[in-house]
Amino acid sequence: MTDTDFRTLRISRAGGIATITIYNPSVNVLDVPLMSEIRSIFLFLRDDPNARVIVF
Repeated sequence: MTDTDFRTLRISRAGGIATITIYNPSVNVLDVPLMSEIRSIFLFLRDDPNARVIVF
């Protein structure tokens, strides 16, 4: 899995900080696919030793 595998979320990284942004146009509503991706992104970042802080 990579940073670009997510359809409704965007990740930016700098200095050990991973910032997650919801990208679910047009209203950024929490739907089932987005909730699934939120779970997946936290599991993805949990295993990344370079992501010491997650900002959501």
